[in-house]
Amino acid sequence: MRAAAVRTSKGQPLSELTLASLPWMPHTQLAQTMQRLALNGPHDQVTWRKVISRAEVVAHTFTPKDTALMINAFAKARDACPSKEVGRFLRSFIREYMPPIIQTSRAIDLAQLAHGISVCHAYDRKTFEQLSHRMQTFNDMDSQQISLIANAFSREKHEDKKKGHPLLRKCCTRETPFAND
Repeated sequence: MRAAAVRTSKGQPLSELTLASLPWMPHTQLAQTMQRLALNGPHDQVTWRKVISRAEVVAHTFTPKDTALMINAFAKARDACPSKEVGRFLRSFIREYMPPIIQTSRAIDLAQLAHGISVCHAYDRKTFEQLSHRMQTFNDMDSQQISLIANAFSREKHEDKKKGHPLLRKCCTRETPFAND
């Protein structure tokens, strides 16, 4: 079996040892553990509360990749996560830490951030404007990245005609997409 297939396949729930080490996990390992927890479980609110508590402690150390993994883990496990705690954590995280993270993000990170924020219902107009502004610097976004971002922007009904990637401008306006082409 390929390594990528092993990482994404449904596996065993996280071990007791891994769950016991949550209070001491560094940011990178925590983000990866959150992905594994979202996919494999255990899918209980007590475990997710522990994860959120640790994420609050190490939030200032998250890289753009860690942030994208974390937010998408919340999105994947939105039925198992305690929604009030996730919402509170994401709102404060977005307000405090998101602007510098967006400025150092790569295109794939921006796509995952926009998608995860939208799926978690943590929309913030200022954050989406920053995402849109940052996308201007990328000329080599692939179709998957553009699709994720366009989906997130349209789901949140975010309109930003002056900024953003040219393809997104067409996707995120109220006009019929590609009508003038």
